[in-house]
Parts: sequence; structure tokens; C-alpha cells
Amino acid sequence: MNPVLTVIDAIPTGSLHYFPAVLPVAILVLVGVGIVLLKAIVRDDAIVNPVATFLGIAGAFGAAAALVMQWDSVAPKKGGPYIAFSATVIIDRFGIFLAVLVCVALALVLLMSTGFLSRPGVPAAEYVALMALSAAGMVTMTSANDLLVVFVALEMLSIPLYVLAAFDRRRRESQEAGLKYFVLGAFASAVFLYGVALTYGTTGTTHIFTARGNSIATFFSSPLGHAEPLFIVAMMLVIVGFAFKVAAAPFHMWTPDVYQGAPTPVTAFMASATKVAGFAALLRLLYVAFQSSSSDWQPVIWTLAALSLVVGAVAALVQTDIKRILAYSSIANAGYILIAVSVAQPKGLQAALVYLAIYTVMIIGSLAVISLIGGDAERHDLAHYRGLSRRHPYLAGFLAFFLLAQTGVPFTAGFIAKLGVFSAAVNAKLYWLAILGMLAAAVAAFYYLRIVVTMYMSDDDAETLVERPQSAVAWSVGAVVAICAALTLFIGLFPNWLFDLAARAVVKIG
Repeated sequence: MNPVLTVIDAIPTGSLHYFPAVLPVAILVLVGVGIVLLKAIVRDDAIVNPVATFLGIAGAFGAAAALVMQWDSVAPKKGGPYIAFSATVIIDRFGIFLAVLVCVALALVLLMSTGFLSRPGVPAAEYVALMALSAAGMVTMTSANDLLVVFVALEMLSIPLYVLAAFDRRRRESQEAGLKYFVLGAFASAVFLYGVALTYGTTGTTHIFTARGNSIATFFSSPLGHAEPLFIVAMMLVIVGFAFKVAAAPFHMWTPDVYQGAPTPVTAFMASATKVAGFAALLRLLYVAFQSSSSDWQPVIWTLAALSLVVGAVAALVQTDIKRILAYSSIANAGYILIAVSVAQPKGLQAALVYLAIYTVMIIGSLAVISLIGGDAERHDLAHYRGLSRRHPYLAGFLAFFLLAQTGVPFTAGFIAKLGVFSAAVNAKLYWLAILGMLAAAVAAFYYLRIVVTMYMSDDDAETLVERPQSAVAWSVGAVVAICAALTLFIGLFPNWLFDLAARAVVKIG
């Protein structure tokens, strides 16, 4: 098989003082710590809460700006990518593309969270600080060039999410979600760490790639690496750890309960940014560290993709809670991305990046609408959506649009995302995976359309009353819905610019 990607032969090693490499992470950490200090100094929540929300959104945009400013400087023609901090961090377009996605998701979710944060007794400052610190871990994962850094970043993003999942103290479901996520997350972290230990024992290093050759990538490209029996075990354990974070079957058990129980903005953050960060580290490992052993990991990724598609599509059919439906949909969407990953070619990697970008926009938009419909009571059963189109036509219209986009209706971004994945699979002659993906999409159309039918063709439910939010809350959440809807439509009509960005991001990956 041809090399998966052309790995740069000699990546310049940055100075230990090459702080642009960690500037985006530093911005997010400073925002999180600064909000905690502000809360300790200023006791008036009426002042602290809006300031904290503003600082969180400003920090997301600041980190995104710091990332975008590095895009041209890491172009291969200008000597990039760059390795810094003793080869533990790498700055390349691949990492920048995905890190910007995390920052965009953070900004949109914080703007969407204004309704939840306006509820009595919700500590808004702590909420925003945890979001910022979790995002800092996610951005670190996109640029990590060392398995130990990946592990630290994984814990940095996970621990705040455990707390955020249980943040709605009035609801027992939220407390259960936090506990389940913590227990299963700790188990997944232990499995991943054991895989890291075996990898170090096999290779003598935890660096993914270095210019001097002392790395996992160079070890496994040698005959000695392929002859090492522990290699397969180590690689499988690492993949299992990431499969948990991206909600791939059969490591998806936590997803439905946590998505349902967590506050809706937190669900949106986990479904979008966490998936992006998990796939960022997984893709770098598979396409760089284990590049020469693609024949060993491809069958594993095929299996995960197939199981995710089947479990996600079939289990969603019997759900009666819309957040659980979207949870199983998230599992199926992880399957589509894994189809692209299993291609083991640059076109597959490009399709995976495009799919991640589009799915981030669609899922945040969907959950923003759902947060308005569910209200403070967080009621998301399908009965609550009966006759919604006659009571709240705009909410029903936007939700129907996002659901149809996720189905893959033409002229929407969802169609473009699935087309890219299936095209990459067909080009790699993975016909059976492409066919399975199409069948899963047909099944998904049924449960998405069931929600649309409930909203438009069912009798009105006397209890289908959406609490009228405050004007500021309605404006901020409405802005998120409008932005996501506009991007979903724009990408569906003019997708070339996104594919071009993704293609540039995968030209060289360290």
C-alpha cells in the first residue's frame, strides 16, 4: 500500500521559547483561571455572570484568532510544520483546522448557554470557567505530539465535563449523567494509559514523530517494529481509549444516558467539540505514528465503523426522547467519520475533517433549538413536540431543517458530508462500508422524519407549551440557531471552500 501521507522528513524543531505553539491554550486557561479569581473577588453575581460569559466568548475568539494567524507560517513552502517544547507539541495546519473548530464550538455553546445560566441557582462563572478549561484540553489534543501530552490533555478536557454533565443540581438525571460519565471515563482513561505504557515499553519513546527519528512512527516503519508482538496490543488499547471519547460502538454505553441527563448546552459541547478533539488525536496517531502499519489497524476501524452505524441507526428507532435519539445519531455519525478514517488515504482524512466541521455546526444548531423547546424543565420527550408547528412555527421549522440536513437532504451541508465520506470509501474500493453507510442513512431518515411528522402532522398537545424566554436569552440562542442554519445551507450550496481548507490541512502532517 502506498504511504498514507507524506510525512515531512525534517520538521524544524522550535525553540523552547516558541510560545505561539501554546498561545491558544494559554488564552483559554487564563480565561478559566481569571473567571475563578473574578468570582472570588467580586461577590455580586449580577456583575460576575455576564462578565464571565463575555470573557468566555472573547477567549474563544482570541484563541481562534491566534490559531488562524499561524496558518500561513506553518505552510510546507515556508518551512512548517514546527515542533516545539522538546518535540511534545507540533504546530501544523491539521491541528489548526481542528482547534479552530473547537473554539467555534465553544463560542457557540457559550452563547447558547445564556438560557441555562439565567436560571436561579446556576453558578454561571464556574460553568464558563469549566467550559474554557475543557476547551484548553481539547486544543492541546489537536497539537499533541507525545502520548503523555495526549493523556494529560484527555484528562484536562474530561474532568471539567464530568462536573458539567452533573451541573443541573435540580435534576436527578443530571447527577446520574455526571456519575456515569465519570466512572466510564475513568475506565477508558486507564485503558488508554495502559496502551501508552505498552507503547513505551515496545518503542522506548512516547513521541509520535520527530525529525531525529526517535519516535513511534520511525520505530514501526522498521522491520523490528513489525516483528514486535506487543505492538498490536498497545495499538488496540490506545484505539479503545479514543473510541470511548468519540462515542463509537461498542464503547458507546455512556452516550445516551449522559446526553439525555446533561444540560442541553453541555450535551451540545460534548457532541461537537469533544468529538473533534478525540478524532484529532486518533487521526494523528493512525496516520502518523501507525502509518506504516495501516494494514493492522484498518480492520479494527472497519469493525468500529460498522458497529457504530448499525447500533446508532437501529437503537435510535425505539427511542422516545429526542436527546436520546440525537445521542444514537451521534454514534452513527462517529461511524461515518470512521469510514473515512478507515480509507487510510489523504482523501479519507480530508473527508473526515469536512464531516467533523459540518457535524459540529448541525448538532449545535439542533440542540440550540431543542434547548428552547425543552425550557427550564428540560422536557424532551416526543409527546412534547406534537403539533409544535402550529404553536411555534419558527422553532419547528428550524428543527426540521437541521434534522433534514443530518438526514443528508441535497443542498444542505449534511448531504455534502456524507457524499465526501462515501466517495472516499468507493475510491478505496471499500464498497461494503459505503453500502452499509447508505443503508444506515436510510434508517436515519426514518427516525429524523418521525420527529418532523410529530411536529407537523400530529394533533396539538395541550402541554406543548414552550416557556417564553427573556428577550436577551431568546436573542442569544436565536443567534446561534441562525448562524448554524446559515452555515448549514451555505456549505450545502458552496462546499468547495471547506474541501479546499481540509485539503490544505492534510497536505503535510507531522
